[in-house]
Amino acid sequence: MHGPIAINKTGFDSVSMETILLHNVAATTIATLGCVANIGTIVAIIKTRLHQEAAMLFVLNLIILNLIPCVSTLPYIAYLSFTDRDPHLTKKADTTFCRIMGYFTYSIVGTEIIGLILISVNRYILIVHFNKYEQIYKRRWNKILMLAVSWSIYPIILLLPVTEAWGQFKYDHTRFFCHPFNKDSFGTFIAIFCGSSLPVLAFCYIAMIKKVWKSRFMVNARPTIQRATVQTLTSYTRYKQDMHLIITVILILTTFSVLYTPFLVISIFPTRDPMIVVSSVYTGWTHCVINTLVYSLRNSHILKVYCCRNNHVSQ
Repeated sequence: MHGPIAINKTGFDSVSMETILLHNVAATTIATLGCVANIGTIVAIIKTRLHQEAAMLFVLNLIILNLIPCVSTLPYIAYLSFTDRDPHLTKKADTTFCRIMGYFTYSIVGTEIIGLILISVNRYILIVHFNKYEQIYKRRWNKILMLAVSWSIYPIILLLPVTEAWGQFKYDHTRFFCHPFNKDSFGTFIAIFCGSSLPVLAFCYIAMIKKVWKSRFMVNARPTIQRATVQTLTSYTRYKQDMHLIITVILILTTFSVLYTPFLVISIFPTRDPMIVVSSVYTGWTHCVINTLVYSLRNSHILKVYCCRNNHVSQ
């Protein structure tokens, strides 16, 4: 079976075997690697009881959000790309179940963006307003409320297209999936709404960097044994910890932004080239693996579980 697959009976352009093969390989590979990386990290976090800390609880939340598409969405896309090679099957793919899967998936992706905000705000308060941190995050119900709200915003908003009150989830044969980014006002709205999180993230990181930069001058230099005091040692240790936190979260935000930018661009400005669409979509999906690896490599406790190391490296 070679060349393009004609599916013009349904009003679509042809899809090449190369595009279908890319879907097959990419969806299956990312789903497999994502399951291994995310499940392993979840086990490591729970085993070391890191989730009892507010900061790592929000990290665990993000890793769970990374895992969910790996066990649901990507296998479903892989299944459709394997089976949806006939014009009649394409019609069957545009079903209620496909729209529900689209609603579920984009709710998770949106919730993941809010999960990044939860982590950023947590780090911001820890570094910039340290005296208020315990007051806010020590209370269990505060953390539960934050997570509950973060998990409800996008599912509520996306009820509009799934019920067709505003917008629609339509099947896209180049993605083998139903999505809400169609040529209508809702697609523009949801893209702008996702982008509205950027000012919040930017504010948090700018404030954290300014605070740590100021601390750098207060610490002045690494204290020597001759002039070290409890205060200078404490300040230096705090400075190093803050720098570690900032670098870790900036790495996560940078990888997420870089990987998802092509996906958002083609969602706002659609292209008819299936190879560009597929490449952009799976570049975005790789964040489900990369984000988790960054967190794992930046946390000594998780590395100890992975590598069975006995030496302790400060977090």
